[in-house]
Amino acid sequence: MIEELVEIANGYHGKDYYVYREIPQKKLMASTSFHGVDPRDTVLALLDSTIAGSAENGMSITLKGVYWKNMWAVKTRKNSYTWEELRGIYNNIEIQSGCLVFEPGVQFSIPANYPNISLLNLIKNLTQFFIETTQIKIVKNTS
Repeated sequence: MIEELVEIANGYHGKDYYVYREIPQKKLMASTSFHGVDPRDTVLALLDSTIAGSAENGMSITLKGVYWKNMWAVKTRKNSYTWEELRGIYNNIEIQSGCLVFEPGVQFSIPANYPNISLLNLIKNLTQFFIETTQIKIVKNTS
């Protein structure tokens, strides 16, 4: 499953975007310290939205879900979603004013140097993968 997810993540490119084994160790540490990622989780992709490259602000995409920390000026009432939660709001996720908006009041401020539509498509494609994978498991369990 990791290979399929990494393949999806590798389909997207942009400044300060890193996939799986290419994520610098310092940025991986930032994902747990600042983005709230469980250290036992696997980070599949990381988008660093800091100017200095510390990844203090940014988004971590993991096996369990999506985690982020905005710069101080961008407010959000939530900073993470599991794939199961994203499955439930899939059709609501959109771009508004340079932010990836998951639902009203919950947003990630996309770095100016990263293509907005690319991040939207990445999150939607990974969510779609989890939706399809879950449906396959449900079908297999009921037969």
